[in-house]
Amino acid sequence: MSENYIKPSDLDVIVKWIKKVEEMDAIQKKFSIRHATRKLKLSYKVIGTGKSRIVFDLKSGFVLKIGYSVKGIKDNASEAVLYESSIPTIKDYLSKVVDHGHGWCVMEKINMSVVSDTKKNRDLVYKLRDEFLREGITPNDLTNRRNDEPRWKNFNIDKNGRIVVIDYANFKNSR
Repeated sequence: MSENYIKPSDLDVIVKWIKKVEEMDAIQKKFSIRHATRKLKLSYKVIGTGKSRIVFDLKSGFVLKIGYSVKGIKDNASEAVLYESSIPTIKDYLSKVVDHGHGWCVMEKINMSVVSDTKKNRDLVYKLRDEFLREGITPNDLTNRRNDEPRWKNFNIDKNGRIVVIDYANFKNSR
């Protein structure tokens, strides 16, 4: 199924990259974002980076997340498992995972509208957090642990004007 989103030659590069990441982890060395993008040499544009993953725009309405550390590999698996195991009302608030493999996942690209810090949006985030908790999902990184402020970079607005979580790797499902 991955050939629907990623070219087979790119998938080969990704598989080799993930193997190298795991080998480096075994000797307690880590790659930098710059090193990872240089080694991957993918033709897709980098549209985001985090502490453990790089996000590429597949230009087809989807993004590709690739781990550049063992944590990133696990984060991609966590997002895929959480999305697949969630009930439909929860999935409505998560960026859709359409394909995944060891160390990578392809997700629906949500409109890159910045979610503004308004009272209405804050209320929506807190309501969303409550809904996740009711369903047995601890939404770590939805808000900042120190001051309970929404982590706006983890949200986007979808085509229906709804807030959608685009990074939910640190959510925990207790069911």
